Amino acid sequence: MEKDPHLQVGYTTWEPTSYCSQAYYKANVAKEGLVGDCEKKLTTLKVPVPEGKYTAQVDAEEKEDMKSCAECVSFPKGRIEKYQQQLEKIKNIIPFDEMTNEDLNEGVPETTLDKKKYPYWPRQLTENLQNF
Repeated sequence: MEKDPHLQVGYTTWEPTSYCSQAYYKANVAKEGLVGDCEKKLTTLKVPVPEGKYTAQVDAEEKEDMKSCAECVSFPKGRIEKYQQQLEKIKNIIPFDEMTNEDLNEGVPETTLDKKKYPYWPRQLTENLQNF
């Protein structure tokens, strides 16, 4: 009981006679002594409390779960920030019809032609070019 604080609070604050009015039953039950006998049994009632042998293990698992949840929440936040930065960059690009080739290469680096890798048009190696 010492290891489960929520159970400890529940059992220490529980009063057997708090949930029913014994005076009401004494006034309305016809048989003498039945209510008094039930009241004695109710006050002597002891609720068995299981020992908390798994509490430490459950607490450790809860801490691990909280850490993994925090990691799962932080991972998308980083991606969202990265995507928001990319979105701001895209919003600040000049319209495509007003761009020069240099502006296009700066704004959208994926479209840059690699002249070292593909020196000839249509960007094929010289061995692959056919005679016309």
